[in-house]
Amino acid sequence: MSKREISRREFLRALGGAAAAAAGLDGMARAGLGAKKSKVVAVFHSKALAEGHVANPEVVTAMLEAGIQRLTGKPNVRAAWATVIRPQDVVSVKFNGVGAPTIETHPEIRDWVRKWALRMGVRDADCVLWWKRDLQGEDAGWSEPYTLPSGLKTQVRNVLVRATVGINLPVCKAHWGTGITVALKNHFGSINNAGRFHDWEQNEGGPQFPPMWQSIGEIYALEPIAKKEKLIICDALRPVWDGGPDDNPRNRWNYNAILFSTDAVAVDSICCDILEAKRQEVAGKPFPATSGRKSVDHAAALGLGNAAREKIELVEIRLG
Repeated sequence: MSKREISRREFLRALGGAAAAAAGLDGMARAGLGAKKSKVVAVFHSKALAEGHVANPEVVTAMLEAGIQRLTGKPNVRAAWATVIRPQDVVSVKFNGVGAPTIETHPEIRDWVRKWALRMGVRDADCVLWWKRDLQGEDAGWSEPYTLPSGLKTQVRNVLVRATVGINLPVCKAHWGTGITVALKNHFGSINNAGRFHDWEQNEGGPQFPPMWQSIGEIYALEPIAKKEKLIICDALRPVWDGGPDDNPRNRWNYNAILFSTDAVAVDSICCDILEAKRQEVAGKPFPATSGRKSVDHAAALGLGNAAREKIELVEIRLG
């Protein structure tokens, strides 16, 4: 057995160890992995978008600064970032480019994150901003295989193995097959065989497939992802309420928000709330993202974070 192939029992034991070892912002316990509540900060500004999908850079920057300071409780942006990264860190910044250029993680968000990593002393070569097609050299290679509890194997990008800090920059979107695709599923772009986990038959699996809602959490739980991920900044400026992950002009709207947390499960849970509220508004009746809820609840059951609304502290900041 490869040193990276683990049984279900070993997987869960390792997951528990990761939960105990993973540090949250500024020495706090990782949100959802010991804390009573997970904090999600939502920053709004009515002028976040200048025109169409194009962001207003000055407004988005102000939103980013306000959000990370409120999340960390620090008085300025530099102090806030000092709770996330150190100069010696290798930082993986994983954004979402599905539907680009009209529905991807806005460049203003991802460039701001990289700029601050470099300002904090991280070497240029050790701050890797990437999607599926942006990696080079050894970072673009694959780890040794992991065996998930389902029995399926997968590999992750080498950049995640090399990294000491992971930053997740998802987009808030519904997904026609999985209900939602936000922070947890953003790491389907981090593995070598995402298609192997795409089951569309009510997402309940079959003889050769685990339920997809189950695989989403089990992939996120892999050590190079869950243990190292320290910050989630979710682009909810223009969510897609149905039919994603690609852009569909009929199914998106300007929500004008950016979400901040250390808990990917909590972010996905809040995004379910956002999307389901819009779906109900448009449909005129309840329109749940059923598979999305199942993936969030399963990730919470694995100990990856908090899904229940009463275990999430949602802080809303409205700048304009």
